[in-house]
Amino acid sequence: MAFPDPQLRKQIEEHLPEAVEWAERIEKEALEKGEPLSPPLRDIAQALGIQNVDKIRVWKVDRMPTTGNLEIRELPERFGLSISGSSGITVGHAILVLRTRATDYNVLTHELVHVRQYEQAGGLSSYLKQYSDEAMLFGYQNMPMELEAIREAARHFPPASPN
Repeated sequence: MAFPDPQLRKQIEEHLPEAVEWAERIEKEALEKGEPLSPPLRDIAQALGIQNVDKIRVWKVDRMPTTGNLEIRELPERFGLSISGSSGITVGHAILVLRTRATDYNVLTHELVHVRQYEQAGGLSSYLKQYSDEAMLFGYQNMPMELEAIREAARHFPPASPN
């Protein structure tokens, strides 16, 4: 896979281990503080083919956590992704969702697709590497992992048609 900016690729590779450590800490905290999936979300998770549905926890937060490392915090923004501005993020089997969006099944289904992608990647490090590779190649709005999550969420919760 050829990357458009070798220097940026090097920067991502250098920061990936620290980003994975941060993500593992957030996942651990979210799994401890989060709630199990509601029955309708369990059904969606099973329909999506998630293997470890019982491990998933949803942690309602007032704001998304960010790493203290400014370089790591700014990297996703170079691809159009603002973690602090997200309605939800997935870290392994943990879904963090803004308290104000905690009943938005479209957001939660989107994040469940990321749980499935995480399981398919075989772990947090592999998932974050694949995610960052796609973000760099395609940009956040056009990356295959995001497009799949958008498509699946819309399939389960199609937008209301105007009357």
